[in-house]
Amino acid sequence: MTLPRASARLPSKALPTAAILQAHGDCFILLTEVSSWTQSGSAITTTTTLTISTFTVTQTGNVRLEIRKLSGGTNRINIDDITVNDNGGGGTGGGTVLTGKKFLFDASHLENAGSADWQIDADGTEQVAIYTGGTTTETKAQRVPTPSYTGITSSTTETYWKGALSAWAVELVKRGELVESLPVGTAITYGGGGAQDLSNYDVFVVCEPNRLFTAAEKTALMNFVANGGGLFMIADHTAATTAGTDANGYNPSDRDGDGYDSPRVWNDLMTNNGINNNNPFGFFVNYVDINESPSTNVYTGSNADAQKVLNGAAGTASKMAFYDGSTATLFPANNSTVQGLFWRNSATNGGNANAMALLATYGSGRVVWIGDSSDADDGTGDTGDNLFNGWSGDAPSGYTSHSSFHLNASFWLAKAQ
Repeated sequence: MTLPRASARLPSKALPTAAILQAHGDCFILLTEVSSWTQSGSAITTTTTLTISTFTVTQTGNVRLEIRKLSGGTNRINIDDITVNDNGGGGTGGGTVLTGKKFLFDASHLENAGSADWQIDADGTEQVAIYTGGTTTETKAQRVPTPSYTGITSSTTETYWKGALSAWAVELVKRGELVESLPVGTAITYGGGGAQDLSNYDVFVVCEPNRLFTAAEKTALMNFVANGGGLFMIADHTAATTAGTDANGYNPSDRDGDGYDSPRVWNDLMTNNGINNNNPFGFFVNYVDINESPSTNVYTGSNADAQKVLNGAAGTASKMAFYDGSTATLFPANNSTVQGLFWRNSATNGGNANAMALLATYGSGRVVWIGDSSDADDGTGDTGDNLFNGWSGDAPSGYTSHSSFHLNASFWLAKAQ
């Protein structure tokens, strides 16, 4: 069976063509025709669940695209969406952004516990533990955001999806990227072959996890990064112990009361992963609670990776405000690539102490860390939570480079810029 062909004039740049497909054990391939048919990428075996498949086509002039069914008898291939993007990029900064990158946002480690809502879209509900005991009803993320990302245009607002991270996800889609959530109850895997195995994604975003990663999940995360993946690590405020209040009189960000908050979750990954337990990313999260409104103590050196994050396609990140966040101590002896990006105003620029954000490479992969989740919060989401617009409207106003930082960091992690 050969599906109908579609013709389009494609620019003379690589064109990631993404399709969400659902079928019953059939195989298909994508072919392109200029003067003759040529297969693009590998044959795809579909499953009973929606799966995103991406193909990169480099052609000039008029090109026909054909999806050819290879097996499965009379079974039908259900194609939900097809998106064709060029590599023109976007944003207000410099550089070209490659499109078709796949971002997975974690929602499996109680990122919605307590007053948090670190999800890109959540349409269901679930009972979640809270630090004072008992449970609360919280919104629950599903794998594929709804409505479909194909309805997003340049003028779409972040309220198109319901989640405190929806602005981030909508902006990624506007730039031609693909986003999904890892729902609660789904384990983090790498190389296991599942539909949401990390090998299917370019970047894994984890915003303020409130449960420890399992031993198997820590192995998966380390191998994902080592083999080329991007890990966006976001923490929040804490104290020397989670048993009492922090320096500002608040409970540490252990929102489910299990004795761990996001700084401890991240440190456990970096010191108890069974592969490299000596801070392999080159930093350790400090058990502190700080406010900085804002820091202008930004990296000014010539590190090319740092410049892409601070001055990339999404604009310049020159200010960073924390509203009860944590800092990190850098250990270049453990990873010579670790680079601070912002420090407290009182800290030494370029030093190893009091970093508010940083990056590093590990193996062939990349990591970015920031010590406050408020900067990614768009102020909307679960109506039962206390949300705050740190993405674009943080108060006092004027600290609006948070979106530039997160988007540029996303592109860098995905090796899209």
